[in-house]
Amino acid sequence: MPYPNDPQLPLVRNTGRAIDRIYGRFVAALPGALQEVAIRLPERLGLTTNDELPWSEAFDHPELLRVPELIAASDRLTISRELSEAAAAAHLFGMIGALGVDAITSRRVDQDAEVVAVIYEVHRARDRAYARLSGGPEAAVDYSMAEALSREAVRDEALVFAGEQEASPERIRMFLLKRHAHVFPAALAAAHAGGWSTADISRLELVIGGVLLGLKLREKVGRWIEEHGRGASWAVAILAHGHGPALARSSLSELAGHLEVAGVLTELLQMSSRAFANAARSARELGVDGLARWAREQSRRTSGLALFESVEPGYTVQWELDRRDRRTSEHLQGELAAAS
Repeated sequence: MPYPNDPQLPLVRNTGRAIDRIYGRFVAALPGALQEVAIRLPERLGLTTNDELPWSEAFDHPELLRVPELIAASDRLTISRELSEAAAAAHLFGMIGALGVDAITSRRVDQDAEVVAVIYEVHRARDRAYARLSGGPEAAVDYSMAEALSREAVRDEALVFAGEQEASPERIRMFLLKRHAHVFPAALAAAHAGGWSTADISRLELVIGGVLLGLKLREKVGRWIEEHGRGASWAVAILAHGHGPALARSSLSELAGHLEVAGVLTELLQMSSRAFANAARSARELGVDGLARWAREQSRRTSGLALFESVEPGYTVQWELDRRDRRTSEHLQGELAAAS
């Protein structure tokens, strides 16, 4: 069903959400041969097996997708509707573009010329939206800088997993901030456009960084077995750095026991909880109350996970599996509702 006021849009599920309207307009502007590919881009990138899943439901951490929206909800951010929409578009296309680059560099889609062509158009749309929004604020991390930081993080991670750089909680923190630097530019530029002070923009960086670290550190714990099975896990790398590289070659059950004794998973969860708490504190100072409440609840929830993990090893892995199952169930329910 086409979106209201967009009569020429191809078939993209009408969720009524702003980002799906933005993406629908992007699809409509593409050459006809690429429209079908763009509609099914989440599936073509390997994010889902559902070839009609809209972007509002395709991201594993939709909270990161909503950062500019949540900042815009603050009474203190006084920018025009046009600039607010530009921030949402730049952020959406920045997130999609980063996923596309990951898929290309990991060779999942490097031979898929159609997908590569759509990703190229995504980057162009991102840069057009960011140019409307930013006016070139020197203090903000722009997308070219974000891409450079992400590439640097990939190289750093390879060195860590090869044992050529130390693996530590501080190293993973810096890795995550650089690897996902694309989360920052649009929101920071929107705050700059709204006349926020340098001090408040710095607070906003702390909010975004806290949300990012909270989610990704918790994810690293919940998915350590999955990542280890694919070749390397930060949790195992941190364990091996502190207790000898031979540990990384242990069986899965032995690794789980070593991680429990060393307290690596609990420590990462505690770091996640503190990151959420820091985000909540800075969001409250900025008057972004909805984000502050959400981050405070995530801090409380993750602190509870750390406690359960310390007394029941493996608890967080199961919690993460259950979380993903719930998201899949919600997607299916949404499809049934749309079909009816």
